[in-house]
Amino acid sequence: GGDTGVVSAIGIDGGSGVTSAMIDGAIKRAKRNGEVLMIYGHQPVWNNNPESYQFSTHLLSYFLEQSKQNGLKFYTFQELNKNVN
Repeated sequence: GGDTGVVSAIGIDGGSGVTSAMIDGAIKRAKRNGEVLMIYGHQPVWNNNPESYQFSTHLLSYFLEQSKQNGLKFYTFQELNKNVN
């Protein structure tokens, strides 16, 4: 991943309405196009009913597992910055 220099982002807070199916699609797109996929959220919670500025740790775990299964590489912001300059 990261071959195109494109970084896509998806918010996973409860108010975003993001589903596991949407995450699957974003991961497949990133893999297919050699893009970096970044997720972001505010406050982690341990339930499956997060409020607007919270995200479920279950959804985060799902994202990480699916990314791993699809062979996506994980980057730090510092590593991404080095690839840009």
